[in-house]
Amino acid sequence: MSHLVRTPLRPAMLACAIALCCHANVQAAADPLVAQASLSLSGLSFQLIDLTPNDGIAPSLSFQTQGMIDTWNSAYDEATDSYIHLGPQFQNSLLPSSPLTHVTPDGMSTLTTTSNSATLQSQVTVSQILPSLTPPNTEGVDDYVSNWTTTGTDLTVGNAFPGEFQQFTLGAGTALVVRGSLSGSYSVDGTAIQAELAANGYTDWSLYHTGRSDAAFIMAAQVHDLTSEPGSFAGLIGNQVNGIVTSLYNDGANYLGSADGELTLHAAASKDFEFTLTNLGSTDMTGVMALNLTVGSDLSLYASRPSLWTPPIDLPPIDVPAIPEPSTYALMGLGLVGIAAVARRRRHTA
Repeated sequence: MSHLVRTPLRPAMLACAIALCCHANVQAAADPLVAQASLSLSGLSFQLIDLTPNDGIAPSLSFQTQGMIDTWNSAYDEATDSYIHLGPQFQNSLLPSSPLTHVTPDGMSTLTTTSNSATLQSQVTVSQILPSLTPPNTEGVDDYVSNWTTTGTDLTVGNAFPGEFQQFTLGAGTALVVRGSLSGSYSVDGTAIQAELAANGYTDWSLYHTGRSDAAFIMAAQVHDLTSEPGSFAGLIGNQVNGIVTSLYNDGANYLGSADGELTLHAAASKDFEFTLTNLGSTDMTGVMALNLTVGSDLSLYASRPSLWTPPIDLPPIDVPAIPEPSTYALMGLGLVGIAAVARRRRHTA
């Protein structure tokens, strides 16, 4: 294509791009967010230190793990009486060995990973929690609406709190220093919901929210007992139990709505972590570990409005005189004719 032909197309292409961007902005503005949760594990690093540099053995760390990226909306299989996991799986690593992005089937949550980071995001928009609204009517229907939705995603390597740990191996004469950062948040905003409900006559509403953005990363070696003591890492007792647990879980006590006027809720936290495990022995040391990252929202909406339906008035019955049938009129007419004939005869006789 010559330069003379290409040149006139550039303004048109620019206009088209601008139009597409404007359309995207209009779409986003037309369906604002109600709830969102996020969690990031970043800067994850494993520093290996050779504690016996002259023994000819190089420091080493390996994982014997099964990892999974999953969704809160896993499908249930009746034939096997179990849930079918809908995300990718990986082996022998803490995070997937290759970068990936996973979107949950409902399109409401995503998880992206690199070799040293993971980011989880989950969101619910107005259209995903607010059911179809109709104007008030005199039939008394649609005077209340309710809806429920849940979405979320997680990355797990073992499970710390039920104690389903995975294994790792730390080489002889090796110290392991683990570093990284965790940050999470969740928020709820009922402003757009209230506007939509008010426009359709709904005066009373409540939005119940359970949200979470939490993480647990535990590595333990020389474990010799299990306990349920508060503060222990999922019941592990040993000479080397290290890790971090952070949680932004709200336990269901959060309501937004017309009763108290609260329309927004927000929480956020971040923390850097560093912990160390050592193997002073001359042979490899096996330990256990778990990494759990999860975000999500569970929303329940109820709204009501005054009914326009008016019940019928119960009036007392009205007595209506019976209307004579045609035969009755005929009989009455014959009687009148007879009376007239008798009266005429009496006049003639007199």
